[in-house]
Amino acid sequence: MTEKFHLISAVTCPWVQRAVIMLRAKGVDFDVTYINLREKPDWFLEISPHGKVPVLKVGDEVLFESNAIAEYLDEVFEPRLHPADPVKRAKNRAWTDFLPTFAWGPGLNNLSYCDSQDALDGALETARQRVSRLEGAIAKERGNDGPFFNGPDMCLVDAAYAPFFQRFMLCEEHLQTGLLDEFPLVKAWAEALLATDAVTGSVPAEFPEAFDENLQMWVAACLYWGFVDTHQKLHGPMSREEQETFYQLAHPLGTTLQVRQDTWPKDLEAFDAYWQEGLQKLHIDERIRQYLMMIADLTFLSSPTRFLLGPFNRFVTTGFLPAEIREQMQLEWNDKKQRRFERTVRTIGRISLLLP
Repeated sequence: MTEKFHLISAVTCPWVQRAVIMLRAKGVDFDVTYINLREKPDWFLEISPHGKVPVLKVGDEVLFESNAIAEYLDEVFEPRLHPADPVKRAKNRAWTDFLPTFAWGPGLNNLSYCDSQDALDGALETARQRVSRLEGAIAKERGNDGPFFNGPDMCLVDAAYAPFFQRFMLCEEHLQTGLLDEFPLVKAWAEALLATDAVTGSVPAEFPEAFDENLQMWVAACLYWGFVDTHQKLHGPMSREEQETFYQLAHPLGTTLQVRQDTWPKDLEAFDAYWQEGLQKLHIDERIRQYLMMIADLTFLSSPTRFLLGPFNRFVTTGFLPAEIREQMQLEWNDKKQRRFERTVRTIGRISLLLP
């Protein structure tokens, strides 16, 4: 083929990496343009219906969605990575469709966002269930020694899962969960993928640093949002100019957590877009919800203290939560409670101004 292949990418996106793995496995020459997903250029939004990467330009044609791109590349270039047998091919596609559940449903990659040991324990149990499914599939369906999902040769399932194993392994250096030790077939599969040139060469050199920075970015964003939200609830709304000034002063929240200043959203509009995207991705499973409710209800305190302060703490905590989190926590809220909450925090705000 004589078409020129141009991939629109982002440094840390696992879905883009899937496309790169396919291009490398097929030996296709291609160019890459990296964009900042927090400040998407207009030309990109014009060609990407969802405003997401990857986008693959094939000559004058534009392809989007990583699964569609992978299927296209497999149909056009040798060697074919899909199995020839139609039943096996259908099963491979089904396991590829399982990937979002495996990684974020919640799943393996949610371990990266836990902010306490208890949260990690809950997320680890869920991830263990996801990995167990793959362990069973390999044991039942592969019928050989691998090392890849189908056998000695890579397939589309490998290209899909490799980016997520790579991110987990980076986090595992710090988490030390030993999760994959419980699943020897999946562990051997992941190690084989991460020793393959098509995978190791599918990310830019700055990937490990950029990926780690993304984990810290969300923590910094939560700290900033909490400060601003609490201040406004206690002392009244800030003007847009005041918010912008405060936002510029808040950059150290990110840089203290090893987030480079040039990657912190450049202004309030960019931050708001980043924050809303993060809230949409957030998932609180039942075990984590129960743990957080213990904190909200002060169940770790003595009975008299819990009886006196628990209901008030739960009420105030619920009021401060973003609506998206409140919904996932299954906390009831209505206009009457909102008015009561606003009166309460205004009173607290006035009292705080009198304190030395």
